[in-house]
Amino acid sequence: MTAISRIITAFAMSALLAAPALADRRVSKEDKALIEAMLKAEGYTKWDTIEYIDGDRRIKVDDAIDARGQRHDLIVGPASFRVVEIRRR
Repeated sequence: MTAISRIITAFAMSALLAAPALADRRVSKEDKALIEAMLKAEGYTKWDTIEYIDGDRRIKVDDAIDARGQRHDLIVGPASFRVVEIRRR
């Protein structure tokens, strides 16, 4: 194996090992309960995952369904636990 091949192999293996660290991470049970209470108070009836945005402190709520049945992705502020951005799906 040449030196270049070893470097490429080492780089590829380190990228594979780092991949799980780059994934979105779930919020704590306590924070999730606060966010779910806020979602219900705001009129959302269902949602999918609640997780931190990679490299960010903000929280993403996937596929939140409002009282009119419309589906949205929501961004929640980390300190306020309030919706700061709505992305219609």
